[in-house]
Amino acid sequence: MVDDALLHAGFAHQSYAALGQVTQTAMEQAAGAAARSISHIMLLDEGDFHSAHGGVAGH
Repeated sequence: MVDDALLHAGFAHQSYAALGQVTQTAMEQAAGAAARSISHIMLLDEGDFHSAHGGVAGH
């Protein structure tokens, strides 16, 4: 129990900035992954696509 209290206490000159930086980095990575997946969906939604009738045209 004493060890747990010491681990959570930290040092007087340290702030929780390091924890915030780790969290921010993780959030940026998650946001980047989400943005990439949305951009792929948007690319598929663009254009004037028509389906081939009876298979691929020309074959």
